[in-house]
Amino acid sequence: MLANVERLRDTTSRVCAALTCDNADSAGENRGSSRASAEEPTLVESIDLLADEVLARLISDASRARAEFDTVLTAAAGVAAKRSERALGHSGLAQRNGHQNAVRFVQSLTGASRGEAARQVRLGGAMGEVDAAERALRTGEGPEGPLAVEDAGTAADAAERDGSDGDGRDGSTSNPAPLPWNHPIITAVSAGVLSPAAGDAIARGLGEPSATCDSETMRAAAAELVEEAKSAHVDELFGLARRMRDEIDPAGVQERWQRRYENRSWTMRRNQDGQLTAHAVFDDESGVFVTQLLDLALSPRRGGPRFVSEDDRRWSDQLTADPRSNEQLALDTVMDVLRSGAAVDTSTTLRTHRPAVRVMVTRDDDAPGGVAFGIGHYEGSVDAVPLSVIDTHRCDGGTIDVHTDRAGNVLDLGRESRLFTNRQRLVLRSRDGGCVWPGCDRPAWATEAHHNDGWYADHGKTDIADGVLLCRFHHLLLHNNGWKISRDGAQYFLTPPKSVDPSRTPIPLRTKSPGWAYHRRLAKQRPPGERATTPSRGALAEA
Repeated sequence: MLANVERLRDTTSRVCAALTCDNADSAGENRGSSRASAEEPTLVESIDLLADEVLARLISDASRARAEFDTVLTAAAGVAAKRSERALGHSGLAQRNGHQNAVRFVQSLTGASRGEAARQVRLGGAMGEVDAAERALRTGEGPEGPLAVEDAGTAADAAERDGSDGDGRDGSTSNPAPLPWNHPIITAVSAGVLSPAAGDAIARGLGEPSATCDSETMRAAAAELVEEAKSAHVDELFGLARRMRDEIDPAGVQERWQRRYENRSWTMRRNQDGQLTAHAVFDDESGVFVTQLLDLALSPRRGGPRFVSEDDRRWSDQLTADPRSNEQLALDTVMDVLRSGAAVDTSTTLRTHRPAVRVMVTRDDDAPGGVAFGIGHYEGSVDAVPLSVIDTHRCDGGTIDVHTDRAGNVLDLGRESRLFTNRQRLVLRSRDGGCVWPGCDRPAWATEAHHNDGWYADHGKTDIADGVLLCRFHHLLLHNNGWKISRDGAQYFLTPPKSVDPSRTPIPLRTKSPGWAYHRRLAKQRPPGERATTPSRGALAEA
């Protein structure tokens, strides 16, 4: 605990020092000069006096301090939950304070949402379990006394692990059970390497051990994700963890897909005013289709791609000026499609092209069904697709082959055309999975193709390997603010301008496509000179 206290002291002292320092820029001095000299500045005014670089450092330090306090709060919530267990009845800590359970007790003390309080209790309980397991490993005793050999495995197993002769003559009374699967996550959170929010995202994405994915496999995956988390945003971690679970547990993909499919529903009821309302629960494929349908229909309002025809611009202007809200437009779009059925007029409802659910897989002739890892992925979704569904889509839509080299680069138009073709955009969508800007969640169908080397200024080529997908906002930001995207092999980097980072340290860019991540891993395993083939399913389900 001393390490936690030292980190708390260090981070909070840096925050306090920034708030009370005299490092103000001239603009800040001018802004503060209107106040009487004897009057103490407010918190906002104190921060407003800081130079830009000090302000950025303050935000970073305050974030670290918040994470450290959150770690302490999470551990405390776990202890409170232990003292409020159902078995304690009305004598439990939460119950004595008038609350049904620990979550409501923590929520009342912190003012947090119920979901946040539940996260703190959940992760805090895991911290307690890992702490108890580590103590048992050190002492050979569990909470109920010495651990029995059956709790830890056979004596022969114990001998193989620690090198003893297995008869207990090494002085220990038993061999403790292995550490929980989430030990790497909890250790990283306790050490301040991961924030509790990041740790919880990884744990939720990985799920729990099962008959098809044991604790040892889960523990190794958790350790790998802790390393990945050092260069990933919290919002990305759940997707990375889910991708990892699908890779190590392909058998579980079929079960989850089937469960969600069976859970699909559409219910309608009338509200208190007598107005009919609907609630839908989508299966994986339907969810991708509906999301893309509405994104295409509301593209101008949701920052959709530019570089369209004059006719498209007029349609965009009309939709932007439409007095209806996005929610009203969404319903009207769904109703238009329902009324039109399969003969929907895309020039009025969807404008550019019909929504289509595509499944991306990595071909491996030696694998079952010819599919590497036994799974695929829906375009625009982190959810994996089982082999049975892939076979169905093959029958419906056929395949489109995308050839790559061993590094995962697509083998290509040079400078024959400035704009990327529809086929190239299809490959980019399969490869990037959406806007590649860190932290951006815009799907692939709402992006624009960016030339890493400018077509005019740098004589860039319209090659897939030299282009990436960016949403409209980040595409304009890149061009207008001096950002740069470069490539080293199959790895892309985003370099900030000096005004953002004086050292201009390149930021690695991640694909948002789970399927392409698998493909690159398999491509690296192929012998030099051998060409990998990634089939990307064409338009499979049209409205």
